[in-house]
Amino acid sequence: MTGYEVLGYYVCNDTTIEEAGPADIFVAIDEGHNRLTVYAPIGQHSEADRGYVKECQTITKEEYKQISKGIYTPAEYL
Repeated sequence: MTGYEVLGYYVCNDTTIEEAGPADIFVAIDEGHNRLTVYAPIGQHSEADRGYVKECQTITKEEYKQISKGIYTPAEYL
């Protein structure tokens, strides 16, 4: 993947950080389109509205790694 920027790490807006598991967190990636690409450590890429991402709770990279429980995330997203 080229021409992208990792915007940050997030917990879905309907989950608290204390309850979050690998399916509840994601990396937001800006590829210069209207919608963002998001990657969840359960191995999926999808799209999300920028407004949705703004509603989600920001977490640190370290929190993302801990919550993902070692499930693969591409190195370029970390």
